[in-house]
Amino acid sequence: MLILNYIFIYLYILFNIFPATLSYSISFPTFTKNKAIISNIDVKSATSYEINQFKKIFYKIPVIIYKNQKLSPNQYYDFVKLFDCNHDNDISLYNHIQNSIPSVPHVELIQNKNKCNRYINLDDEFNYLWHQDVTGSDKYITPIVSSMYMLSSPSHGDDTIFASYEDAYDLMSFNFKKYIENLTVIHSISKQRQDEAIYDYTGLRNDLKYRYNDDNFTETPFVIYSDKYVNKKTLALNPKKFLRFKELNYDDSNNLFRHIMKKYVTRNDNIISHHWDDYDLCIFNNRKLIHTSSPKVVYNNKDRIYLQCRLATKSPLLKLIK
Repeated sequence: MLILNYIFIYLYILFNIFPATLSYSISFPTFTKNKAIISNIDVKSATSYEINQFKKIFYKIPVIIYKNQKLSPNQYYDFVKLFDCNHDNDISLYNHIQNSIPSVPHVELIQNKNKCNRYINLDDEFNYLWHQDVTGSDKYITPIVSSMYMLSSPSHGDDTIFASYEDAYDLMSFNFKKYIENLTVIHSISKQRQDEAIYDYTGLRNDLKYRYNDDNFTETPFVIYSDKYVNKKTLALNPKKFLRFKELNYDDSNNLFRHIMKKYVTRNDNIISHHWDDYDLCIFNNRKLIHTSSPKVVYNNKDRIYLQCRLATKSPLLKLIK
């Protein structure tokens, strides 16, 4: 009888805790495996074992696409918040935005229906606009988790493009790493600055003047740890809000910023691209990446409707141990 009990326990562990095969499909379309495509699963019905697997994948792979998901806004938010155990449910990063969903204010509805129904920003129309969600804010901590859930996408030209800050840092020489680790980034949350700036074809901002009436400056360490495991480093840098490095003058700051962005960040072998299908759900690690959509002129007069969630967090930026 004791032997039979051991056999039953062994079989339970074998088939319930360590399933023989995956219940979903996963593929890695990039050589560096920095993007995962997960299909053949309805995340609403995912088991606790599958959810734990998804969390492990998220800590290793910065961009994850779940294919063909049919979710309500509430179900969408419930899934997104699984990826940050320290998320702040009391804060919505969309409280001031009319497009937030009343039943779940942590989620925003974006509708780019056509040219007549939206404000035309020429830089947004024709250029990439690289950014890192919320970084530089004077109120909120940079989220770990950001997400987009595509409801209706144009058949062509609708891509979201990511660049890895982790891999960009790894590409730098040892001496250059040590130099930038001592720098502090000053961001400005000025809306006037962003609206009046000129963006070049790579999506990097050039300011028309140094000071704006609505300037409000914040400071963050330039290099931080990527996550709680503190074995990789990333950059806390939002190109849309970057003003200068505290230790450098404006001109030297701008030159260094452009050098880093051009040589390390936006190089071809550091780009992760995703072409959208309807009902794609993207979860990405916002602290490890910057991202941009394709220029809007590419899908002009085509429906583009999606939900997005920048998940508020209580986890502070992880400063380097020196």
